[in-house]
Amino acid sequence: MTDALHTPPPTAAAHHARPFTRDPERWEKERDRALQTGHVRDHTCSAACEPVLVHERTRWGWLAWTVPGDGSPPEIPHQIGVLTPAATRTQRLALR
Repeated sequence: MTDALHTPPPTAAAHHARPFTRDPERWEKERDRALQTGHVRDHTCSAACEPVLVHERTRWGWLAWTVPGDGSPPEIPHQIGVLTPAATRTQRLALR
């Protein structure tokens, strides 16, 4: 008796290794909007600088990505928010 080798399904972390993996053009739109409306962190920033965040909604919560000054997509999220399985309507609306 031999077990067939198979590839395990991708993890949620692998799916969100980059912002907007299912819609890469959306990252470009959000990045351009952030560059026009906010301050993007770069090498001249001090520790007091607030980063511009781009929020990506997911079915389980949200991810907040920083916008790097060099135009490349970020590698890790700045913030991860997870909704409770039984979130009330008020809790869901508070995220908007």
